[in-house]
Amino acid sequence: QFVQPKELRQICETRNNRPRKKLGYLTPKEVFFGESNIEKLTDDP
Repeated sequence: QFVQPKELRQICETRNNRPRKKLGYLTPKEVFFGESNIEKLTDDP
């Protein structure tokens, strides 16, 4: 049985959006793209 592309994308999206303790509770996606809620909250306008 093969994994369908749609299922694979869903699995990747789920795993990349799960916060990780090792990453300071950021998601892998946030770390990869340099995004974090901390930066957004502390940046001066």
